Amino acid sequence: MLKKSGKQLLLFFAGLVFFISAFAPYDIFAAGFCGLIPLLLIVKESNFIKTFVLSALFFLLVNIWQLQFVVSVMVNYGSSSNFFALLALIFLSLFLALLSALFFSLPKLLRLGFWSLPFFFTLKEIWQEKIFSGFPWCLCGYTQSSNIWFLQWAEYGGIYFITFLVVLANILLFYLLTSEKKRRWLLTAALFFLFFHSFGYFIYHRTEQKLNRLQQHKAGVIQPATVERVFSPAEILSELQKLLQESAELARAGAELIVWPEYSLPVTPAQTPFYLSKFSEFAAKYVPLLAGFNDEQEDKIYNAAFLFSKNGQQVYYKQHLTPFGEYIPLRAYLFFARRIVEAMADFSAGTSSLPLDLNGHKLGVAICYEIIFTNLVRKIVSNGAEVLITISNDSWFGRSQAPWQHLSMAVVRAVENRRYLIRSTTSGISALVQPTGKVVYRSALFAQEKRLLKFSYIQEKSFYLKAGHYFSEFCLFCCFLFTVFQAGRLKRKSLPELTSR
Repeated sequence: MLKKSGKQLLLFFAGLVFFISAFAPYDIFAAGFCGLIPLLLIVKESNFIKTFVLSALFFLLVNIWQLQFVVSVMVNYGSSSNFFALLALIFLSLFLALLSALFFSLPKLLRLGFWSLPFFFTLKEIWQEKIFSGFPWCLCGYTQSSNIWFLQWAEYGGIYFITFLVVLANILLFYLLTSEKKRRWLLTAALFFLFFHSFGYFIYHRTEQKLNRLQQHKAGVIQPATVERVFSPAEILSELQKLLQESAELARAGAELIVWPEYSLPVTPAQTPFYLSKFSEFAAKYVPLLAGFNDEQEDKIYNAAFLFSKNGQQVYYKQHLTPFGEYIPLRAYLFFARRIVEAMADFSAGTSSLPLDLNGHKLGVAICYEIIFTNLVRKIVSNGAEVLITISNDSWFGRSQAPWQHLSMAVVRAVENRRYLIRSTTSGISALVQPTGKVVYRSALFAQEKRLLKFSYIQEKSFYLKAGHYFSEFCLFCCFLFTVFQAGRLKRKSLPELTSR
């Protein structure tokens, strides 16, 4: 008994290591194809309750490891106490773990085989983007963000299709290990990996050939390496002059657009004529400038991206705000932390997904946290965006794994929508991602960088843009059918037992 428990404990922690190492910054994508197998082996003969408890513990530990940055965000960005921030991390990790455990255990509850798990687990990730405003951070499919050939399938079903395939791979390898028909499962698994990687290779090179035929443009991206702190007026002016000087150098080098990060400076240009004039003068003399600032309108505060040009300025307001950073979810119910809650101001959410116009081209802007939401980004591109620009203030992540995770999710948005993605952050990681998912430029963390990046405007719509979330609906429909038919079968099976009594 002790020997069996020790073996299961070893399997449990091996699964944790495999599963976590598949995500950024480790990016051992092969581990993603087997990270769930140890857990499946442990619960193979278990009932629903035991499967639920063990999987909840598994995903709780995974979430705590991956979401460590929540404490830093709430303390440094949300003015929270360490205690409340730690409490929030535990509750958020526990909620996500319970959600994962429920869907992971449903095959047991319905007495279905593990073959049904890819459908249920994909449904879990769909709900994770929607429930309580959504928090689709590090979904299972992101284990393949660096697996460039396999990742091409994101165009045909989004990140959810990648999740489905990753879980399916785990199931195939699980059956290979546990079934007596080794040869059949070995052949099935081999065909699975061969098909999705070889055709992914073909899709990748076909897309790359299309990109080579497009006209190239240049954008200048600046990473100032600033951190979230209080600036004196003199420091603000000094930093502004430095940014404008670097931007002018990029413009002279051929940049057609300059991109600064979210919260570039602690100023509100729309309400401050002095700063507004500085940005307007730069845009009139050189090239348009896209930069992130706060914007105050009456009694509301917005997280905004301003596009300054010789024709004036346009603005995009962040629509999906960061919980506990920019607003307090369920504020009225957090009575136990009233002093902290009252000290944190709420930002207001924007309502428009329309791209910004740059000399007839459409810029799709996503601010920070928004880039992880497939629906929101798809809507922006569907409205005509020809390139994706995401600006972020990742300095409050510190040197955690979060900046790498954030970038890995942005990579998938580029593939889903087949758009170049330009990323400017305050302290890293700034990047240029091709529509194939290839990261052609990646900045260092907390380093001052300015870079001239080549990209193309794309108007062609990807399959994902045309078809929408058909795969999500397919999984939902399948799970509904599984539940109805299995419930009916179990009911019919129990009738003879009742009759015999």
